[in-house]
Amino acid sequence: MKNSPLLHIMYLDGEAPVQAIGNVCGYPFYFRARGSVWTFAVATYHTAPDPFAALAGQQQGFVLSKLYGPPRAGAASVMPEDVARAILQRCARAFAAFTESEDYREAAGPRVHTR
Repeated sequence: MKNSPLLHIMYLDGEAPVQAIGNVCGYPFYFRARGSVWTFAVATYHTAPDPFAALAGQQQGFVLSKLYGPPRAGAASVMPEDVARAILQRCARAFAAFTESEDYREAAGPRVHTR
């Protein structure tokens, strides 16, 4: 699966955790899959956007998280790359839909990309 105008993955690798970084709609994102959970965080802060700070709730951002695999099995830690890419594509579409909402555009100001 190639990068798209919506999602650009710069790095995707690892085991315990599986991690990815890149850009979605021009905003930096961080993806992490470890244990039985995956998390996708996008930094939407206007100055010095940091997806790690968004994930920690220290900065404005967009975060999705979901259980993956059987509880306590650690399946997310060894998630196959094709599965991680599919999850990233779904997360990117969810983020794009969120940023196109009227409430978000009013709150975020001029940096938000619209189509």
